[in-house]
Amino acid sequence: MSQNCLVCCDFNMQFTYILSGWEGSMADASIYHDARLSNLAIPDGKYYLGDAGFPNCRQLLVPYCGQRYHLAEWGHGQTQ
Repeated sequence: MSQNCLVCCDFNMQFTYILSGWEGSMADASIYHDARLSNLAIPDGKYYLGDAGFPNCRQLLVPYCGQRYHLAEWGHGQTQ
Protein backbone atom coordinates (compact mmCIF):
# COMPACT_ATOMS: atom_id res chain seq x y z
CA MET A 1 0.00 0.00 0.00
CA SER A 2 1.28 3.46 -0.83
CA GLN A 3 0.23 6.94 0.19
CA ASN A 4 0.30 10.20 -1.75
CA CYS A 5 1.05 13.47 0.08
CA LEU A 6 1.04 17.13 -0.89
CA VAL A 7 3.71 19.05 1.02
CA CYS A 8 4.65 22.74 0.67
CA CYS A 9 7.69 24.42 2.17
CA ASP A 10 9.16 27.92 2.23
CA PHE A 11 12.65 29.07 1.22
CA ASN A 12 13.93 28.14 4.69
CA MET A 13 12.83 24.56 3.99
CA GLN A 14 10.20 24.71 6.73
CA PHE A 15 6.88 23.00 6.08
CA THR A 16 4.01 25.43 5.52
CA TYR A 17 1.33 22.95 4.43
CA ILE A 18 0.86 19.16 4.55
CA LEU A 19 -2.02 17.15 3.12
CA SER A 20 -1.62 13.40 3.51
CA GLY A 21 -3.81 10.33 3.45
CA TRP A 22 -4.58 10.00 -0.25
CA GLU A 23 -4.07 6.60 -1.82
CA GLY A 24 -0.91 6.27 -3.87
CA SER A 25 -2.67 5.94 -7.22
CA MET A 26 -4.45 9.31 -6.89
CA ALA A 27 -3.39 11.94 -9.44
CA ASP A 28 -1.41 14.98 -8.24
CA ALA A 29 -3.91 17.32 -9.89
CA SER A 30 -6.79 15.84 -7.90
CA ILE A 31 -4.93 16.22 -4.61
CA TYR A 32 -4.00 19.83 -5.46
CA HIS A 33 -7.63 20.59 -6.34
CA ASP A 34 -8.83 19.19 -3.00
CA ALA A 35 -6.19 21.19 -1.11
CA ARG A 36 -7.21 24.43 -2.84
CA LEU A 37 -10.88 23.78 -2.04
CA SER A 38 -10.14 23.11 1.61
CA ASN A 39 -7.45 25.38 3.06
CA LEU A 40 -4.32 25.78 0.89
CA ALA A 41 -3.93 29.54 0.50
CA ILE A 42 -1.49 30.91 -2.08
CA PRO A 43 -1.11 34.71 -1.88
CA ASP A 44 -1.62 36.80 -5.02
CA GLY A 45 1.63 37.25 -6.94
CA LYS A 46 3.19 34.12 -5.37
CA TYR A 47 3.46 30.61 -6.74
CA TYR A 48 4.66 27.12 -5.89
CA LEU A 49 6.94 24.90 -7.95
CA GLY A 50 5.36 21.61 -8.96
CA ASP A 51 6.21 18.60 -11.07
CA ALA A 52 4.61 17.64 -14.38
CA GLY A 53 1.65 15.92 -12.66
CA PHE A 54 0.21 19.19 -11.38
CA PRO A 55 -2.18 21.41 -13.35
CA ASN A 56 -0.95 24.45 -15.24
CA CYS A 57 -2.37 27.52 -13.46
CA ARG A 58 -1.33 30.94 -12.11
CA GLN A 59 -0.40 29.56 -8.69
CA LEU A 60 1.87 26.74 -9.90
CA LEU A 61 5.05 26.76 -11.95
CA VAL A 62 5.33 23.38 -13.69
CA PRO A 63 7.68 22.20 -16.47
CA TYR A 64 6.45 22.15 -20.04
CA CYS A 65 4.72 18.89 -20.90
CA GLY A 66 6.91 16.70 -23.07
CA GLN A 67 10.06 18.74 -22.38
CA ARG A 68 13.01 16.81 -20.98
CA TYR A 69 15.24 18.73 -18.65
CA HIS A 70 18.82 17.52 -18.34
CA LEU A 71 21.19 19.16 -15.94
CA ALA A 72 24.13 17.82 -17.95
CA GLU A 73 22.96 19.83 -20.99
CA TRP A 74 23.16 23.05 -19.00
CA GLY A 75 26.85 22.34 -18.68
CA HIS A 76 29.19 23.60 -16.07
CA GLY A 77 29.21 27.07 -17.59
CA GLN A 78 32.10 29.23 -16.57
CA THR A 79 33.28 27.06 -13.65
CA GLN A 80 36.97 27.25 -12.96
